[in-house]
Amino acid sequence: MILTHLDRVDLKILSLLREDSRASLKEFALAANISIPTARSRIIRLKDLGVIKNLTASVELQPITNIITSFISIKARLPNIKAVVEQLRDIDEVSEVYLTTGQYDIILKLHVPDMQTLDRLVTLQLSSLEGVETAESSFIIETVKDIAGPVLRPNLGFKIECDNCGEIVAETYVMKIIDDREYYFCREPCFLAFTRKSKT
Repeated sequence: MILTHLDRVDLKILSLLREDSRASLKEFALAANISIPTARSRIIRLKDLGVIKNLTASVELQPITNIITSFISIKARLPNIKAVVEQLRDIDEVSEVYLTTGQYDIILKLHVPDMQTLDRLVTLQLSSLEGVETAESSFIIETVKDIAGPVLRPNLGFKIECDNCGEIVAETYVMKIIDDREYYFCREPCFLAFTRKSKT
């Protein structure tokens, strides 16, 4: 998963680019309330990141599905974090909400059909929620690996039963892939017994 961090200035530039791909640097600067040199450097950065394919075509983040998936990192004012979370529950575009440690207090995942909707959500709806201090967007440009749930391995602290005898598999175990499925055995004899039973 490759994430590109975009702030409000980037979103304003991308929204204008979708509306008018031939807009001038002055128009980009006015729309984002920045100087013309800053607008130029922002556009070059977005192009280098691959967010803008070219300056005469529309922005294409996920051309296959036409759905923009974004993570929003929110810094909330204490003690309003739980109140912010409750407000986020009511936003239809939000699919996942996480309370986190570190620089941000809340990370949420949302799906929107276009940049205008994302811009509206971030600049108008999310930023205006009571208790929200800052909201920063990160786009998913490409999904490199996507596994539902944790990777189950005995040596990662999970208790997994042997597929033959039912005992808990220890850190030394036998794992075999049979018909595209992982099977775990506490020792080699259990695997051999399992294969014999499978053939009968």
